[in-house]
Amino acid sequence: MEAKQIATLLNAKPFVPFSIRTTRTGVYKIPSPAGVLLTKSKLILPKDVDGDGIADDVDTIPLMQITSIEIA
Repeated sequence: MEAKQIATLLNAKPFVPFSIRTTRTGVYKIPSPAGVLLTKSKLILPKDVDGDGIADDVDTIPLMQITSIEIA
């Protein structure tokens, strides 16, 4: 998967939630671009976000492992 494809989805106005499917770890829902960090080789997603918008941890997903994107 190319970073440009994901960047286009993250920067869409209005934002449309989507999910990514990976070869190793399953499906990740991206309900909002808040807290998402995209690099040329990885997607870093906040995990277990509380009511104040503070994440407990992050998931780091190599772009090479993303097999598909599903628009919600």
